[in-house]
Amino acid sequence: MRTPSTPRRAHRAAILSALFFLGGASIAAAPASAPAPAAITTMRLAPTAGPPGTVVRVTGYRPGGPTAAEAAKNVGLGYATLCWGPCTTSLTFDVQVQWSATHAGDFATSFTVPKVPWLTLQGPHPVTAGRYTVGLQCLSPVRGGCATRGPDASAAFTLRGPTPTTCLPGHACAHIHITPSSGAPGDVVHVSGWAPLTPVIGQPFGYELYLQGLPTQAGGGGAVMLGQARQAADGALSGSLRLPAGVYGLGAIPAGRYVVDLRYLFDGAVTLRGPLTASAKGSSVARATVRLAPTPLLLRAAPTWAALGRLRPLAIARNSALMAEDALHPARQAYCAPSGGVVLSADGGATWSAVPTTGVAAALQGTPYALFGPSSGPVGPVCTGIALDPAHPGSIYATFSGAMAKYGAPPIFTLALWTANAGKSWHAVPPPRGYSLGDFGGFQTQGGSVLALFARSTASGGQGEVWTTERAAGGGTAWPAATLACPSAGPCLRWGPAPNGLGSCAMNGAPQPLLQSAAGGRRWSTVPGVAPNACNLVELVAFGPREAALISGSSLSGYALRLSTDGGATWRDVALPPLPGQGTQVPQQDAGLQMLPDGSLWTIATLPQGKGFTQRALLLAPGARAWCAASAAATANSDPNAAQVLAGRLWSFVTGNTLVDGRPATPASASTPLSRLHCAD
Repeated sequence: MRTPSTPRRAHRAAILSALFFLGGASIAAAPASAPAPAAITTMRLAPTAGPPGTVVRVTGYRPGGPTAAEAAKNVGLGYATLCWGPCTTSLTFDVQVQWSATHAGDFATSFTVPKVPWLTLQGPHPVTAGRYTVGLQCLSPVRGGCATRGPDASAAFTLRGPTPTTCLPGHACAHIHITPSSGAPGDVVHVSGWAPLTPVIGQPFGYELYLQGLPTQAGGGGAVMLGQARQAADGALSGSLRLPAGVYGLGAIPAGRYVVDLRYLFDGAVTLRGPLTASAKGSSVARATVRLAPTPLLLRAAPTWAALGRLRPLAIARNSALMAEDALHPARQAYCAPSGGVVLSADGGATWSAVPTTGVAAALQGTPYALFGPSSGPVGPVCTGIALDPAHPGSIYATFSGAMAKYGAPPIFTLALWTANAGKSWHAVPPPRGYSLGDFGGFQTQGGSVLALFARSTASGGQGEVWTTERAAGGGTAWPAATLACPSAGPCLRWGPAPNGLGSCAMNGAPQPLLQSAAGGRRWSTVPGVAPNACNLVELVAFGPREAALISGSSLSGYALRLSTDGGATWRDVALPPLPGQGTQVPQQDAGLQMLPDGSLWTIATLPQGKGFTQRALLLAPGARAWCAASAAATANSDPNAAQVLAGRLWSFVTGNTLVDGRPATPASASTPLSRLHCAD
């Protein structure tokens, strides 16, 4: 049950119109000069009276309407909007429509008479006995605007008692419970309660949850949205939210006592009484935010980096890597060259040889995909990730950016390929049965093997809900099914499949699940509430049997480091010192924040300098209270996401018109021994 305000109604009409055109219906939309389709001429309710919760069948006839077979060709004809009261100001909800198989234009649908109050422009409307108008709109494939007009047809229903007393004058109308009622940034709290039904299109989410009482400089109007509370048809609210550390670009949220409330934005004047309040928004259009059920919340201070003391990483697992070393033979190393191809060393980096990637394009012929992205000279296209096979030194596994060969980008896919003959020929990694090459979810190493993860979405639309693993055997000549095992050190946590088929990372994030096993790797589940943005470098660092950290250079509502001390069940933000020039702002490290083997944090930060900006490599030692400038690291035009520690050296990938050792250089890589990384001042 929903009560969309005018813009939401127009949006819904546009969706239905789009569904009509995409559905390939045999009933074509009328051209602009043609008259609108005929309105519904007959509409009946059965029964016409009853108590709250009565299931009412609606039947009718629309001249020129389809048969069931014709409607099946157009998904837009299978839905309509039913109004309980005036369509423009009262409760509405979407209903499914069944068309007659034998009599064109005859239709039927049903709805349930409201059992709980609903929110209107005049405040909550209690369920009271009386005569109500039932209207039906948006049943015809009109071009748009159907949701902004009155109903195509209407009938009357008499609501009889007994009716609930909820939301009557003098009675409670909304409440929420927050469990626990206190927490620190990064803690997850659960929300439950009840409120009048709200107008929502699509999957119901109910109300927005706001934290109010902030200093005005920390958030607009002293409040910030935390998330949404889902709402069931009986008005029950549920949800969970992660307490934020601050408001991006505006500042940190200090510890203290705050209030969480429910909010809903109406496009129209609102007159409220009793426990509800409203605040005007906008100027030329009357808009108001309804606020309900204010509930106290105590926000505690986050633990600080300095208070953590000495950290000793046991293992560091990156979500992506442009460099790799052989897990059993560390002297064998490789990386994706910024100018194209793969660069390989068998002697710990003393000498390097080029592995061409020119055969990748040919390997994708016959698949639905083609290369997309940079390609440089005769060496071949640039790879985006790499893995080495400990059991077969001649095999290299690499990923490349691609797109649908027929349609181009977006989306952009990460495609997996391998070579066993130093790049003379490349082959696409065969996906498991039921998966495609575009479902690839990343290479991972496990013991002496290379694994390939694949994931696909389900009917509910969740990317990566179903995933599987296969193992490279015979240097890539076979790919039998495999299972993930717990890491050799730290909690039983592993990266889940990386998202694929991405659009713009600049506009949308790409969450990557973190997997947890309480059964020694026999069964895996997704850690709830923890899905870092795979568009940036993210590290999973193990410190002990139950201690781990997630480190990400991009954090919009919290700090860039989250710590778990219970094997990954719960995570808490750790407050890092602000970067130079950030003052008391929430520290927003640039992409590329990572932990070094000694437990220090390192990043390449973009900092203000005069009227412009400059890149600077920064270090944060264990227990330190401030960042310092690193004594040695290539920073000019460096890609912070690509920097990586390998064999005791920190590698930086530089691009464009850069200087390496004081000389102009084409895109290349530079490295610094970790022994030379220390504070310069």
